[in-house]
Amino acid sequence: MSPTKLDRLEMHLQTLIEGRLARLIPAPHIRSRLFEALMAALEAEALISPNGAVRAPDHFVFLVHHNLATVLQGEPHLLEDLAGMVQESGEAAGFHFACPPVVRVSQDSRVDPDQIEVIARFQQDEIGATTAMPNDKEERPEHIPANACLIVDGSQVFTLDQELINIGRHPENDLVLVDPRVSRKHAQLRATHGRYILSDLGSTGGTYVNGQRISQITLYPGDVVSLAGITLVYIQESSDIGGTQDVDTRPGDDSFSEKQGSEK
Repeated sequence: MSPTKLDRLEMHLQTLIEGRLARLIPAPHIRSRLFEALMAALEAEALISPNGAVRAPDHFVFLVHHNLATVLQGEPHLLEDLAGMVQESGEAAGFHFACPPVVRVSQDSRVDPDQIEVIARFQQDEIGATTAMPNDKEERPEHIPANACLIVDGSQVFTLDQELINIGRHPENDLVLVDPRVSRKHAQLRATHGRYILSDLGSTGGTYVNGQRISQITLYPGDVVSLAGITLVYIQESSDIGGTQDVDTRPGDDSFSEKQGSEK
């Protein structure tokens, strides 16, 4: 990627954040962390097309501590302003957005109070316009979303490629979350008409999507799911990664081991 474009993006975005967010986020070090996390996500995920155009991601999920989540979610226009700043800065620097950027906030107890982690991803159409999508219609029923996955606790990837996916603490689940806060049979994903439907299975800690407790809901790219405090971000992208895996989300233990065996 052109250093000139990155320099222009960095200068423009920093100016906007320091100017427009000073009142809403008075702590300079928090604004600095936000700027650094956004820049790192944009630089890491931006794609260069064959004609040299730079395509920027349009979905941003901020993983933050409870205290900062309260601040960010307490201002009704703050996330819209942040999304507008990303688009304004990106376009001024020569980046292209297929869709207007969207910024969401998810509370993550494992993130330090003064830290911000950003997950940046593309919508399915944007990725498809830049990289070749695998033709898997013969292998995957049409009603199962192609190339969908969950980002587990901000870093690990679990591929969604089955019609029915059970999530919970019990080892017989497809996605096993080894955490005492998660119920043995916590939630279920079912593919229908090209979308995944998320259902809570009567869990103790509840199932939340974008901060709202749900019993059943259709997921869309960028949705932030919380299972008793465990963060899962729903993504559709072109990478063919992941598998059936166990996730240990206990504090201090980041193990994420692939689960081998026969299909359930």
